[in-house]
Amino acid sequence: MGSELALERYLAVARGTPFDGDAAREAARALLEVAASAPLDQARKVIDALAADIARDADSLVLSAVMSGALVERGVPGDALARVLFPRIARWANEGVELLDDLLARHPPESRGEGEEETDEDEWVGMRLCDEPAWVLIGETHLAAVALLGADRHARSRERALLPALRRLEPYHPGAAWLRQMLDVLDEEPIVVIDVARRQGAMGTMTGVASNFELFVLIAHAAGNIELPRPPELAVRCLLGLGSQDSGMVVETAFNAYAYSALSEGERLPEPSDYGGSAHWIWGEGEPWEIPVLAGTRVVLIGPPSYARLVPAQRTFASLRAGLALEPLSPAGVDAWLARITRANAN
Repeated sequence: MGSELALERYLAVARGTPFDGDAAREAARALLEVAASAPLDQARKVIDALAADIARDADSLVLSAVMSGALVERGVPGDALARVLFPRIARWANEGVELLDDLLARHPPESRGEGEEETDEDEWVGMRLCDEPAWVLIGETHLAAVALLGADRHARSRERALLPALRRLEPYHPGAAWLRQMLDVLDEEPIVVIDVARRQGAMGTMTGVASNFELFVLIAHAAGNIELPRPPELAVRCLLGLGSQDSGMVVETAFNAYAYSALSEGERLPEPSDYGGSAHWIWGEGEPWEIPVLAGTRVVLIGPPSYARLVPAQRTFASLRAGLALEPLSPAGVDAWLARITRANAN
């Protein structure tokens, strides 16, 4: 069965009255199976038709969004999907914030009944809002939105207006948390990396890096003039989006990464054994947008490791391709950056 016939059958079921969920899911499976292997022009027509179905705000919306997201992950452009999906996510997110604020205003922690006060607030909220349409729809369509945002950096820039609502929902809604993290991914972001003790450095830009774990592996790969053990090529290719989402490898990053605030007046970093210096660490579990900025540039200072750090070589998001382009800094360039950091810390 070709994609055109499969699409026709799916849309016929999707528009049936009453809506038959089981039949729609069966037709959706058949459509996705053929569309995923169809020529690009045919797959684009499928996404266009599914976007038009989403625009109806009917019962088939979630199925159409999920299929479209799966096609985007396979490399099919999703412009039509983005035009209909993101305005709806914005509406649902705003409705979700209103529901959340209303719930917390009516039921502050001190007013909860016996046993309720022992439940974590995020779990407590989730149990009470899990049936609200806006709450449900964010959860059921966020993977399609994540696929779109991972595949298109311009979409990430365009949709950042969603961030305030997503930040409010993040502690309570896993789908909102994933969307928030994707929208906080930096593109063409200036970065400088300096090994303080060796006075070696590199400067450039990072794009599409979702976590500091990923950044650490890419620094070890891209900062060729800094004396660091190079990660396996398979691990790097995974992060660059040139292989499966998970390389199956664990890489040791043989350094501590510090924010520029760690540098002392004598241009030294804390001793590796000084765990009080961890207040300045750039944690692997964090995200690059959290790394402090100096002179419009994210600053990563490198020092000896306090302990062996094992980093899983996997992409946070399947459709997101990371990139870190670094050029060596001259000795004078390293000196200038260390002096700039020292002055900033003194002030």
